[in-house]
Amino acid sequence: MEARLLHEKEHRSAPDLQCCYICGTTRWWFQAPAEDLPYIDHSYIHAFQLFALCRECGLCVPDRIKNPHFLQHFQKRHMQCTVEHKWRCLICDTIFLSGDAERHAVERHLVVGVKTNRKSTYCLKISEVLMRAFLGYPIPDDAKI
Repeated sequence: MEARLLHEKEHRSAPDLQCCYICGTTRWWFQAPAEDLPYIDHSYIHAFQLFALCRECGLCVPDRIKNPHFLQHFQKRHMQCTVEHKWRCLICDTIFLSGDAERHAVERHLVVGVKTNRKSTYCLKISEVLMRAFLGYPIPDDAKI
């Protein structure tokens, strides 16, 4: 409650103050580790807090490109290997070759999210458009954030 009141006070004192889309902080810059180094942008801290979330059961694992933990989990829990060494998705009831099964798992059943508190079991879902807006990249005028 105290943090929320402090946050609202900051907004009253500076109405144009920008908040982080992910964690809500108004403190966008952090002190440089040494005087001769430039300031570090706040958004860099969130790069270390990305998580891959299984859309079907909610398992949350640290995110990396083609995360092997997520793929192993999905194949073990939500897919079945057929006699012809193909994979059948138990959720979609579709059969895939091995490479296509990995792509299917990532494209249809993976959610990228952020944990603002690493000890929490919950993850905040973020969209590509939201992340692009947060990092300052251009987004389409009709994009929904």
